Amino acid sequence: MQVAITTSPSTPLPVETLLSRMRADGVIVNIFLTEQCNFVCEHCFYAAGPHLPKGYITNETLGKIKRCIDILLDDLIVQRVTVNLIGGEPTLNLKEFKRCYDITMEWCRERGYQINWEMTTNGW
Repeated sequence: MQVAITTSPSTPLPVETLLSRMRADGVIVNIFLTEQCNFVCEHCFYAAGPHLPKGYITNETLGKIKRCIDILLDDLIVQRVTVNLIGGEPTLNLKEFKRCYDITMEWCRERGYQINWEMTTNGW
């Protein structure tokens, strides 16, 4: 799980301030579905490409991510989570993408407004 809060290294924020910002703004959970991509972009910080394995994230791993999201919401650490499906290119294998989409959309239906859904794609 990735939580990005910008702060200056020379003046770190107190934990209470970070938690307060997380509660107010929520967090984005980037779920890396696959290393496979149809492009080789120099700017890709995931170093994804067509030469990498074609496998997708497992249901077991998605379940572990869901448990972490539930803890964040149930323990009132945050009020809102945004789930972002990323890759490689998450839509290269549409059957696998649909499996991941269906699972994460079920999370949204279960939690209502507390979970938002988005995807990062190259739009191939």
